Amino acid sequence: MRILLCGADGRMGKAVTELAHQRGDTIVCGLSLVQDLSGPFPVYNSFDAVTQAADVLLDFSSPALLDALLEHATRHALPVVIASTGHDAEAMARIEAAAQCIPILRASNMSLGVAVLRRLVRMAQQALPGFDIEITEKHHHMKKDAPSGTALTLLEDLQQHNPALHKVPGRDGQVGARTQNEVGMHAVRGGTVVGEHTVSFYGEDETVEITHIAQSRRIFAAGALAACHALAGRKPGLYTLDDVLFGENA
Repeated sequence: MRILLCGADGRMGKAVTELAHQRGDTIVCGLSLVQDLSGPFPVYNSFDAVTQAADVLLDFSSPALLDALLEHATRHALPVVIASTGHDAEAMARIEAAAQCIPILRASNMSLGVAVLRRLVRMAQQALPGFDIEITEKHHHMKKDAPSGTALTLLEDLQQHNPALHKVPGRDGQVGARTQNEVGMHAVRGGTVVGEHTVSFYGEDETVEITHIAQSRRIFAAGALAACHALAGRKPGLYTLDDVLFGENA
């Protein structure tokens, strides 16, 4: 598969490049906000400079490139895998609009294991009514945002089943007894932790915890490449990693 890689100069871009080479895929060119022509393929800072044909556009950059990449993808009928995070409601509306013309797969976390975690969490929530729910995420000390995009996605999954649930950031002081619809959100930062997410269900005399631990960035690259291949031949629409793993919306 021929891939146009946005964010090619970042840590995830480099992980994707290495794994794609091992698996026989080709990065035909890259996009970066800072032009860098060194490397195994050309890297541009504008889509206007792109002349290479691609089968899919993979985005590991930032929301700053969103409008330009959606315009390029729709103009060239390219499927898009969006692995960048930090999109606000307006950006999501633009993604949904573009998905009417091209297939787009978006995930805040490209790990296939996290996709399974999300499904297990939804199953547990339905099977354990009345249980208190807490979310804990851990990342390396260089991570700038908190809570993580994956933790927020897990909360959104829970809210689909119970819209009354609301986030309570790490508690401090005399906060009173826990209310029924709180979801405590706890962020831990330290060392070189790649990523860990735990959703805990607390009931009377029993606790269920579901955890995913990322041990390297390679898992995100593997999931992203699987998503690229999964979009081949799809009709326009907005897809998730559930479609890759469980064949939904095929």
